[in-house]
Amino acid sequence: MTARTVHTAKLLLAALVAAGSLAFGQQSQYAGTTLEFIVQPDVFAEPVRRLLPRFTEETGIIVNMETLPYASLRERQLSDFIGGTGSVDIMTMDIVWMGGYAEAGWIENLGPYYERDAALIDPDDFLPGAMAGLALWDGEYYGMPLGAYYYIMHYRKDVLEAAGVQPPSTLDELIDAVKAVHDPAAEMYGFSAGYRRGAPVVHDSLAYYIGLGGGVLRDFPADLTPNMNTELAVRVYEFYKAMLDYAPPGAINFDFRERREPFQQGRVALVGNWSSSSAAFEDPRNSVEAVIGNVGHSYMPKASADSDPVVPFGGWALVINADSKKKEAAWEFMRWLSSPEIQKVYAADGGTPFRFSTLRDPELSASRPWYQLILDAEANGWVRPEYRPRFPAWPEMEEALGLRLSEAMSGTRSIADALAMVDREIRTILINNGYQVP
Repeated sequence: MTARTVHTAKLLLAALVAAGSLAFGQQSQYAGTTLEFIVQPDVFAEPVRRLLPRFTEETGIIVNMETLPYASLRERQLSDFIGGTGSVDIMTMDIVWMGGYAEAGWIENLGPYYERDAALIDPDDFLPGAMAGLALWDGEYYGMPLGAYYYIMHYRKDVLEAAGVQPPSTLDELIDAVKAVHDPAAEMYGFSAGYRRGAPVVHDSLAYYIGLGGGVLRDFPADLTPNMNTELAVRVYEFYKAMLDYAPPGAINFDFRERREPFQQGRVALVGNWSSSSAAFEDPRNSVEAVIGNVGHSYMPKASADSDPVVPFGGWALVINADSKKKEAAWEFMRWLSSPEIQKVYAADGGTPFRFSTLRDPELSASRPWYQLILDAEANGWVRPEYRPRFPAWPEMEEALGLRLSEAMSGTRSIADALAMVDREIRTILINNGYQVP
């Protein structure tokens, strides 16, 4: 991205802000209400924070936004839910917490709001993968999409071209590409990923397993048979462990942020990552000059060259605390933030939009080529919102996976033993939670 492109993007953002101010100039009947809003400090957080003064100016509703680390956010939410205090009105919710929160009655059923305001919302403009993963549970609306994340491969076009390597399509091609560009002496590493115990190693590694046709469960929700003790899983995790030899030093402890930073610093050639970071890779506030304008995008490795891609989906939803006393004001904020006008401003500032109209906007899409990958994936049904099953048993399953996969990556347990063990542990977790396992 050149200095001229950055300047053009800034002008676009300013124009969108001005245009949107004309569209949302009416004070709300809930003016004077103060909403308590807790969020994960992910890439969407600052674009949302920068919009809050404008929301208050237009509606008179004040939003107090507090950011909490992932684990602390969940602890705060559970404490508020169980205590029934209603001290938080609106919150961001990880996609994998949806089933547990909805089935426990902790978050508001938003069906009546969607139905009443359908003409204002235009839900047909929402990306279906985003809606399936971040809005719906068991056919009912419980959330509003906020961070719609598609897991894709990012690579340095200039580095691959210099090595005479084509962007990889299959796992074998990825391995070959990583080896071809890996040059630690020149401070260029072939690969980066999350390896830290817990969510990082689980989320990142599963993106490769799912991409090749695997899955934690055989066919969620139809078939809950544990599916980690397979030849394909062994192949994927042998690959994943081998890639540590081509990653920057200390990669065994990389979390989500640490796995992408070497790419932004120009020290890594290929990294699988959520599309939520794609804009940051092109932003001089986040990436070095050598990276900007040289990032290519593709789907995750496929089982074969002629296979359809599989696109793991994740992200964050906005939900309303069922115990909140300010639900209508909270809904007005969610509806405002999801509007086409605000989605354009949000996207121009590095946010992760979830409307077809935003991704198709010619000014935005011109500098965001990964938008077309998302549109094609949605159009062809390649998006997998359940690559981490969103039901109540997932947090326990993720904890077991995080431990055993970490053991496999560190070498304290063989890959085959770790996968066989976690397969058995997942079965026990499912049975203990009352699920029927074939």
